[in-house]
Amino acid sequence: PRSHAADAAADNGDGGFTPGRDISGFKTGALGLGHVVLMVPEMEPAVRFYQDVLGFRLSDYMTAPFKATFLHTNPRHHSLALLEVGVSALHHFMVELNDVDDVGRGYDLVQAEGIPGARTLGRHTNDRMISFYARTPSGFEVEYGWGGHLVDDDSWEPGELTAVSSWGHVPA
Repeated sequence: PRSHAADAAADNGDGGFTPGRDISGFKTGALGLGHVVLMVPEMEPAVRFYQDVLGFRLSDYMTAPFKATFLHTNPRHHSLALLEVGVSALHHFMVELNDVDDVGRGYDLVQAEGIPGARTLGRHTNDRMISFYARTPSGFEVEYGWGGHLVDDDSWEPGELTAVSSWGHVPA
């Protein structure tokens, strides 16, 4: 029988990426890689650049406990998030899986291998993503998730978020 990895490579259409372990594959295509979260010294110049110059659209924002702006370029809730923390750096990137069980198995694998966790399994309030965060050898984080909410620009109303997660995502 054919594996999930083989199906994912076949669904890719170009015979490209084949995962190193048996998973259902990544939700990409028209949604792109996932999302990237950047730390920025000041929010306003960064938002002006991504919205006014590059054409990103506002999804949501936070003002407390820190300033954050969530922007999208496609139906994925956010393609880019900006965190105002006084420095310029990559905070994390997210990849979305096709099956929530792949996230759970990935979480178990990270723990079994002793890979430093950054945040526990949880669910975000804005995109409803179930995910966990692991620290990479390069020092930034990777978010491994499933079930991200899609937005429709014709009906989506950006709003202020008051919490990052509904449950979980506790710092490790």
